Amino acid sequence: MNDKDLTKLICKLLVAAYIVYLGFMLLTSSGESEHKTIFIIIGIFFLACAVGYGIYSVISFIKNRKNNN
Repeated sequence: MNDKDLTKLICKLLVAAYIVYLGFMLLTSSGESEHKTIFIIIGIFFLACAVGYGIYSVISFIKNRKNNN
């Protein structure tokens, strides 16, 4: 396993975690706004994108690791 590939995976997972945080903050702060529905939709979109990106990153890391072995 290459350290460069592992570093890329960790950075990608950190980005995904930050986007999850942003989505969660949008969902929790939506009650304080008059545009509650829009914040909920955008928060759910952020959460879905972050989970998808995290899964994609792990799968591509596993495939890359198998190809290198």
